[in-house]
Amino acid sequence: MLKAVHNNLTGALPDGLFNATSLEHLSLANNGLQGVLDGSSIVKLSRLTVLDLGSTGLSGKIPESVGQLRRLEELYLDNNNMSGELPSALGNCSNLRYITIRNNSFIGDLSTVNFTMLDLRIADFSMNLFTGPIPESIYSCSNLVALRLGYNNFHGHFSPIIGNLRSLSFFSITNNSFKNITNALQMLKSCKNLTSLLIGTNFKGETIPQDETIDGFENLQVLTIDACPLVGKIPLWISKLAKLKMIDLSVNQLSGAIPSWIDELGFLFYLDISSNNFTGNIE
Repeated sequence: MLKAVHNNLTGALPDGLFNATSLEHLSLANNGLQGVLDGSSIVKLSRLTVLDLGSTGLSGKIPESVGQLRRLEELYLDNNNMSGELPSALGNCSNLRYITIRNNSFIGDLSTVNFTMLDLRIADFSMNLFTGPIPESIYSCSNLVALRLGYNNFHGHFSPIIGNLRSLSFFSITNNSFKNITNALQMLKSCKNLTSLLIGTNFKGETIPQDETIDGFENLQVLTIDACPLVGKIPLWISKLAKLKMIDLSVNQLSGAIPSWIDELGFLFYLDISSNNFTGNIE
């Protein structure tokens, strides 16, 4: 193990580092490094299970040779200056459970990676420049607990097989360009373990569904559908979400009266319905 996080290390990754071929855990997070992750060098560390180079200042692409790190379980490259498309070879890392590449400049369609063989638990692709739909192969990761896709350019509709994510607890697609909120909620209610659902800044100008068949989400605690801007009334199906602690419906075009049943949500401690068009008294 080599762990040297939160120091003042500078410069490029030293060549000699990659001669430590027995290394299983490499963590240099939160330093001031520079340069790129060289493919011909990283492949020498074939025993790596943890690679943590988050917040180090690295640039360039993720090399294709990362797919040869077959023992890799955790990959952290967040908060860097990296770019390019994800290498398709990433789908060969069959032991990969945790990946976070948030806050970089990665581009392209995530479907270039086949996630079918991965045993992902936490995946954070947020704050990049990804486009296209959510790749269907990621729905094969039935042990996935948290999936963060916010602040990208994803678009399209949700697939019914998202219900295969039976362990999913945290799901964020905030600030993308998804459409059809009714379909999205109908699909997502199959994820019975969801506790946090962040879907704001999507579904531009659509109508918030009043459909009472949206009757799942029994474990939901956090719901954000802000800044869409949606029209319609606060729907009755929200009243059935007995475990809700936080609701954000702000910056929409919702209208009508504020329903009195909001007081009956016993665990609710945060409610933001600002910047809408509500009128009259609380009913």
